[in-house]
Amino acid sequence: MQTPSLPALPAFADILQANPGWLDEAVPTVEASRITGEPVPTLETKRVRGGGPVFLKLGKSVRYTRRACFEYLAVRRRTSTSDSGQAAA
Repeated sequence: MQTPSLPALPAFADILQANPGWLDEAVPTVEASRITGEPVPTLETKRVRGGGPVFLKLGKSVRYTRRACFEYLAVRRRTSTSDSGQAAA
């Protein structure tokens, strides 16, 4: 029995070309959690203590831009478990 194949995901550049403002749309904490992989309570704690993605405070609402979420992930990329993420001086 053959497993059905999933359709190919669109390239990130194609998403941005089709939706020019997509990266800068403000999204709720739940979507930021999906993007970053951080649980909602962790994002809430990091808003108080620092260290999380940059967020927007709109009255009582908190929002994140997708760009801020992807930037948060980008600075956490590592090439190995011993990689501290700091560039060699």
